[in-house]
Amino acid sequence: MSVAMRSMGSKLYKLPNANLGETETMLIGDLTSIGAIGMETEEIDSTNLDSSMDYGEFIAGKKTPVEVSIEGQIRNETYIQQLMTLADTRTMESWRVVYPSGATWEFTAFVKSFTDGEKSTDNLISFSTNLRISGRPIFTPHYSTDLAYTVRYYLTSSESVAIAVEFPATKYPVATVIDETKVTTDLGVGWQTRYQPPEYSNLQSVSYPTLSGVSSNDIVKVVYTTAPLDALAMTTTPTTGATNVAIDTNISLSFNYKISELPDPILIKDDTDTAVTYTSSWDVAHKVLTINPSSDLANSTQYILTVQGAKDVYNRTLASTIIKFTTVSA
Repeated sequence: MSVAMRSMGSKLYKLPNANLGETETMLIGDLTSIGAIGMETEEIDSTNLDSSMDYGEFIAGKKTPVEVSIEGQIRNETYIQQLMTLADTRTMESWRVVYPSGATWEFTAFVKSFTDGEKSTDNLISFSTNLRISGRPIFTPHYSTDLAYTVRYYLTSSESVAIAVEFPATKYPVATVIDETKVTTDLGVGWQTRYQPPEYSNLQSVSYPTLSGVSSNDIVKVVYTTAPLDALAMTTTPTTGATNVAIDTNISLSFNYKISELPDPILIKDDTDTAVTYTSSWDVAHKVLTINPSSDLANSTQYILTVQGAKDVYNRTLASTIIKFTTVSA
């Protein structure tokens, strides 16, 4: 029996705009509602004088994505500034809505309107904005380790065998019968980790021995026996407990999976609880975050870095982590 999903916990993100040199995913927080996402097919009236029994006749016209209405409370004014800037510049941006289950909607849209709400003695200050979607919105079901993948079987030009994930990858419960007259084969532990990219993009080919009863371009079902993903983990440089760390060092956070969300880590000078300002940047794979303090650290001083809220592309959150290190003496 399927179980209904709560909407509490749904999130809206603006994805980085590579054309503007952006590298960070922007959370739009303090929301009270995210409107409907989908499409509507326009109708074309094809009624003519010969229409049967004077009934109107229609054919399907173009498909139009709906306009997404967003509402929220004004708590963090940074969100308001960000939305107002987007409304003012009218740039086309990539957006992602994430369900609590991890399922996502992704679409391209510009901020069509932005207003803050009525101010009165018995109301919270609120805001509303509308996103005008352009093109097709894409829905992706949540990732589960108890799933099989329907893939297409290929023969390469050299007649060697390849199994490839198509875009978009179709996911089914393991018990689902796709076509047992073809083949169901177990590719073993770690197949998902090794061979299917998180974005399910295009084709990811893997060479395997010939599968009995399968011809080129046949649809087959591929399953694995255990959860294929390693636990989300992070390593740091310097490591916690490190001493004699150079005062001009950069701090790096390395994750084993692509990160979709990470609030700014907090770096403080331990003896005074003074926050250290810094700039940060991600590598192309979005797995390594480099923290560059705005000025050299102090000698013979312990620093504390707190990392919390790191979430990977599989919607898994890393436990809060504290790294302590001490700089070299003068």
